[in-house]
Amino acid sequence: MNRKIVSTCALVALAFVSESLTAEKEKTIAEFRAFAINMQGGPMTNAGVVEIGLWGWSTEADRDMLITTLQEKGSDALLNALTSLPPLGYIRMPNTLGWSIYYARQTDMPDGSKKIVMATNRKLLYGEVARQTRSAEYDFTLLEIHFKKGSMEKGEGKLAAAAKVTFDNKTHKIEIENYEAMPVQLKDVSWKVPK
Repeated sequence: MNRKIVSTCALVALAFVSESLTAEKEKTIAEFRAFAINMQGGPMTNAGVVEIGLWGWSTEADRDMLITTLQEKGSDALLNALTSLPPLGYIRMPNTLGWSIYYARQTDMPDGSKKIVMATNRKLLYGEVARQTRSAEYDFTLLEIHFKKGSMEKGEGKLAAAAKVTFDNKTHKIEIENYEAMPVQLKDVSWKVPK
């Protein structure tokens, strides 16, 4: 194949991808922006802006299917089930290109506040895979954001960039390892609904 044909194919593919991303952006129903602070301390301490865009919300059926999958088949099957759902948006952290969000659910709490939970697969670093480190078992990135009643301006939350999800058959509860242990804090979260 000559170089001219290859270049033409590349331009057509690039135009298609650009058009697809533009179409997705036009359908955005919610945008979040947060100041993220890594609470681990030491040389890894850093902060930056996290941007999230959503094109839709997960259904009750999606939620039930994911919980049943975890309960009956375990974490690996949960990861496969989660990533088989259509992407609902994206998350972009400092110095990253961003990646897809597969689960996003908002809940109205009894006190009038709102809780938003999002989940996606975690991007593994090459070194983790090559060395088969224990961190490779932490397959999920989870976010939880809270907004007080009537406020979409200053929410707060946390992000576990690497979490392990299991189901405890004795307590019948979902357990998230590595979620409480100094996650990334999300401060001054704003929630914008595009017009």
